[in-house]
Amino acid sequence: MSPPTGERVVVFHAGALGDFVMIWPLLRALLAARAEVRIIAPAGHAALAERELGVRGIGSERAWVTGLWREEGRVQPGNEPGADLVISFVADDGDEAGRRWCANVRRALGCDRLVCVGPPGSEGRLRLWREAEVSRLGGVARQDGCDGPAVLHAGAGAREKMWPLEQWGALADRLRGVGWAVSIIAGAVEEERFRGDDHEQFAAMGGRFVRSLDGLAAAIRLARVYAGADSGPTHLAAQLGVPTVALFGPTDPGVWAPSGPVVRVVRSADGTMAGLDVEPVLREALTLERGARSARGPHAQPNNA
Repeated sequence: MSPPTGERVVVFHAGALGDFVMIWPLLRALLAARAEVRIIAPAGHAALAERELGVRGIGSERAWVTGLWREEGRVQPGNEPGADLVISFVADDGDEAGRRWCANVRRALGCDRLVCVGPPGSEGRLRLWREAEVSRLGGVARQDGCDGPAVLHAGAGAREKMWPLEQWGALADRLRGVGWAVSIIAGAVEEERFRGDDHEQFAAMGGRFVRSLDGLAAAIRLARVYAGADSGPTHLAAQLGVPTVALFGPTDPGVWAPSGPVVRVVRSADGTMAGLDVEPVLREALTLERGARSARGPHAQPNNA
């Protein structure tokens, strides 16, 4: 597959926020090739991509989309415009349900060119990224000169990927000690998951819960530096061009590291988040901020001046 210049491309995705944002470089590359791109994903994800990337977002809760899983042959071409190419991160033809879905997609969109893509690190995904020239076409500009606070996201989709709250508090204290404003946030998942003492500790740190994707993007966008675990918000920060420090423990950054113009990975030596010290995270954050200041020019003042 060469970059689909001028073609109508429909992309299906059904994963979590981090998995979804990991395909943004592909969507950027398709747009750079002047393709007409529609992304079909959970409504919030689709709307976020429409706002941030300029693709057309379609919520996967629509009846014609959910109907693609019905008995083969019952789905007919509908009102949705057709496609020249369909890229699926939803299903493949490896089982009966997947074969039915693929056949229904071809029928509904009038398209025989259907590319089914595997998970990050799979050969199929690497091949698609090469063929779409993602490394050349899918980049995002670095956001330098932002005068907002350092944003620390204290959550993650899985408990084993979460850095202890006391570590986040210690990092915030160190950053405030060098004159930085700091914003500590977490999401709706953490709001439900935190125990009573977690809520007390989070509140004492000055933390706040951000419950919407719009609010999350707004909180991150003007950060001087963002730090977070292997999670959706961290991938989002990197794809918004924000200088990003990504904290890794049990997961492999060789597969799951965020993609962006300024990303530093700090990985725990023992594979646990509890084993990750504050010092290397602090060092990377300060290094990124110095780099941003340097990029603004020799006469620029620190953001907190």
